[in-house]
Amino acid sequence: MVGAHIGSVAGKKLKYELDTLTRHAVVLGTTGSGKTVMGKVLIEEALASGISVIAIDPKGDLGGLAVTSDDFDFRPFVSGGKKSAEKAANLYSDAVKNQEIDKNLIKKLAKVDSKIYTPKSNAGLSISLMPDLSAPKGFSKLSSDDPTIIADFVEPVSASIVQLAGIKGGNAEKMQSFLSSLLINSWNAGSDLDIEGLIKQVIEPPIETIGSLPLDDFINEKERKKLAASLNLILSSPAKQAWKKGERMNMDSMLSSSRLSVIDLRFAINMEEKQFVVEQILSELYKFLIRKGGSQRLKYILYIDELAGLLPPPPANPPTKKLLELLIRQARAFGLGIIVATQNPGDIDYRIFGNIGTRFIGRLRTERDIEKVATAMDLLPSRLKTDISTFSVGDFMYHNAVKNSARIMKARWLLTYHAGPLKENEIGWVNDPSKRPAMDGKLTLKTKTEKITSVKNKTRKAQKKKTISARTLLQAEPKARKRPKKAAVMKRPTSKTKTTLSPIIKVVKRYSDKVQLKSSTTPCTEYVPHLRIVIEPKPIRHLALQMQGPFVFDLTGKVFPVGNYLKQISWSTYVDGSITIAKHRRNIKAT
Repeated sequence: MVGAHIGSVAGKKLKYELDTLTRHAVVLGTTGSGKTVMGKVLIEEALASGISVIAIDPKGDLGGLAVTSDDFDFRPFVSGGKKSAEKAANLYSDAVKNQEIDKNLIKKLAKVDSKIYTPKSNAGLSISLMPDLSAPKGFSKLSSDDPTIIADFVEPVSASIVQLAGIKGGNAEKMQSFLSSLLINSWNAGSDLDIEGLIKQVIEPPIETIGSLPLDDFINEKERKKLAASLNLILSSPAKQAWKKGERMNMDSMLSSSRLSVIDLRFAINMEEKQFVVEQILSELYKFLIRKGGSQRLKYILYIDELAGLLPPPPANPPTKKLLELLIRQARAFGLGIIVATQNPGDIDYRIFGNIGTRFIGRLRTERDIEKVATAMDLLPSRLKTDISTFSVGDFMYHNAVKNSARIMKARWLLTYHAGPLKENEIGWVNDPSKRPAMDGKLTLKTKTEKITSVKNKTRKAQKKKTISARTLLQAEPKARKRPKKAAVMKRPTSKTKTTLSPIIKVVKRYSDKVQLKSSTTPCTEYVPHLRIVIEPKPIRHLALQMQGPFVFDLTGKVFPVGNYLKQISWSTYVDGSITIAKHRRNIKAT
């Protein structure tokens, strides 16, 4: 499979072998780190290669993958009229040209059959999520070859039935075990079940023992009748009927070639309902894989945009957790690649990272998250913390666990529409393009001359401004010259350094009692001095608060974007007094 363009490393294209995804991938990063964009880039490349994708979308951020345009005219999805649409089109066009992204991918993406499913809502395609209790193909042989399949597959199915029936408390585990025994007995015989058939078996069980105990010693007749009444609520309760709306889930259709199936979970009202939806999808997906058999190449992708709540750390053990662990262990043999993402690594069972081959690590919120991720991935926490401390939006550590290599990369620009959750009417346009309103006239894009002039003007303005970038510590970074010059003799910092920084230190101390300043004393040809401050709040009642920042200063009293540096000024020139830096007068601002 040809390498996919997923971003750049030091300005050069980064190619990624999509077949590597059979060893799975994880994307980590806090809000605003570019996590969702990085995941979407992988999905775009997979769809353009004819790989079918099921995308589980907790917040509605993935529907835009279904919206494409040759000239980036995303009307009527863009709000604000023609002017806003032209602005977006120019932004996309410039980025695609600057990053040398192959526009032929757009034509391939336009051919993808995209559908958005909305469980418990008519906004998109309705889908019935009543548990399918039909016997998986070859279950008897599969369970005898690998006995763990019973714990990993049957138990989550019975757990979801117990959950749907509203059975809670200490009795739930006992009822789940009983239902598992009934399912195993039927499936080993190759017999299909449904809820009605299961209720009949609960009242008149076709088995005489459970484990080593006689049936009545494990669960008596009174308990069985009570369980049957609870299961009957699944069929009779109006609240449960919402799960029956729509067509039965058809994995053969959802995983047909070049198909994108987005499962929008916004209409599931709580985490319990979201877990139930995902559990049904994972269960049906596993049955589909068993039926289709093995594959040495990547054929399908399961993408979960937010893993929190679906794979929680111990002792929590929802049905989704066992099924995800099962799929991650076995999916490679079936040609399934799994991509998961989270902004809260501390809220998931981080041990799963050890079974994932490709890791994309962006900005993380807390040191606890950094330590957990580093430990799970056999990385040095101090090294990881240093590497990601200067990351901006779209920056990731690309870690290949198979080759044990790590590089700092920048995610490429997207080719599909990316602007937040789609509205209900927009979901309808995706599922039925004939309902999409026609737009009059073409957008006006900037000409090549206008673009060049604009870039030149911006360059001139940038050169006039004397700004200094920033870091956690004050230091000087070397910048290579075109012509080699004799290295300047570096003078040690004078009292001017402290005079310049003292007003900033006062501001920082309002928020933190940890202030570290370090001046570079290593000789170098030229320096670009800059200051970046990350504030670690004082613990409150022994609770560690998340770090704030980074906050960037130019030491002249202005706050500026990262990347706008003071050019052609050496640190020694500054210390000698050739430059006057005004007293800082602004409050701290996040960039």
